[in-house]
Amino acid sequence: LAKNIACRFREKEQFTIGSLANHLEIKAGNKNFKPMNTVYFQPYNRKNGYLNRKVRECQDPSVQWICVQSLDRCPSQIRQELFDWLESLLIPE
Repeated sequence: LAKNIACRFREKEQFTIGSLANHLEIKAGNKNFKPMNTVYFQPYNRKNGYLNRKVRECQDPSVQWICVQSLDRCPSQIRQELFDWLESLLIPE
């Protein structure tokens, strides 16, 4: 765990704590999980329509969290579309 949090920026060797917790629960025999309430975006190197599909997923009222990864690697147009959408959520007109 100490090595996992030592990096200032995300490294490919790191793991998410939530995933570790889920795996430990499964290993302990717990198979009672409620549906995920998070939508993960990884817009780098994706097919057309990926961003729109993920935005539609976020319209589900059960979604409470959004996780966006690899923004530095995605095309500037996609990044700007994502920023515009996030801004519309945070600063409604």
